[in-house]
Amino acid sequence: MGVTRFPFFVGSVLGYYGAAVFATWLMAWGAGLHKQFKKRLFLVANALLVVLGMSYLARAYFAG
Repeated sequence: MGVTRFPFFVGSVLGYYGAAVFATWLMAWGAGLHKQFKKRLFLVANALLVVLGMSYLARAYFAG
């Protein structure tokens, strides 16, 4: 990874994980409003984070 690509890499990682944290917070907030869906929403949120994280790592691995 060259020096010129480093700021873009850091920005994309921070943006990706920032969006993941925001999405998880949003689902947790929604689960607080709808208590009957709380368990299912947390399961879906965690599964989605794992799948998106694995796809991000796979894309980074195979792209470069």
